Order: sequence, then C-alpha cells, then structure tokens
Amino acid sequence: MRNYAQDARNDAKQMALQFVDEIVEQLEDKGEAVAFLEAYHGADRWHNETHVDRLYPLLQAAQLLDQLSEHKEDDCPWEGLKPWRAISDQAACTYGNAVLSAWEELIDHISFEYANRVYVGDITTRDIESNVRTWINDY
Repeated sequence: MRNYAQDARNDAKQMALQFVDEIVEQLEDKGEAVAFLEAYHGADRWHNETHVDRLYPLLQAAQLLDQLSEHKEDDCPWEGLKPWRAISDQAACTYGNAVLSAWEELIDHISFEYANRVYVGDITTRDIESNVRTWINDY
C-alpha cells in the first residue's frame, strides 16, 4: 500500500529544494527561515498546482483520507459535486495540508540546524546553500 505520509514528506522536501535560494536568503538576512508560503515568490501557486490540483480515484482517495486523517480538510468547496469527485477533492486538499505540515516541520528543522551551526571564518552563500541542501535531504 502506498504511504501518503511519506509522499507528503518527500513533496515537502522537493518544495524546499524548489525554493532553496529564498530559504538561504532568509537565513542570511534574519537568521531563520519562515514557513508561510507567502514569504516565497510563487510558492502558494506552485504548492496548489503541484500538490492540491489532483484527481484521485475513489479507492486511492479513501486510502489517502484514512492515512492522513490528522490533516483532513473539511473546508474545501465540494458541495454539489458528485460523491466520487467530492471525495477526490477532499483527498487532494487533505494531501495539500499534509505537505504543508511537513513543509513547516522541515523549515523549522532548517532554521534549528542553522541557528545551532557554529561557523568559523568566512561563510559564503554557497556554503549555507550546501548545508541547507544537506539538511533537506537528511530530513
């Protein structure tokens, strides 16, 4: 059976790699990165197009909703849709929530690692980016 929680975690990692330059910039400017998508140019749209705008077959949707019940979305506009489409849409929104939850954990992890890293001598943007990529991959 497919592990949707792991899929969401992997998609969060992919999203962090997509916006790694902006994450590094935030670390350099503020000493931490923020998790809200509005802080990243185009991230909200990218997240919706990549993680939410999906159709799930009924069985897949049911499995996803069961596995990711802690992220269940009850607020999507599926009223008036055919039942299979409403379940698919609810699964898509739920999956999007799971990805965002993993994204927030990952950004917190990156900020924690950055704050606890002792840099000796000159540190370059390239060094920070290399570390961030390692932290993403290790997450």
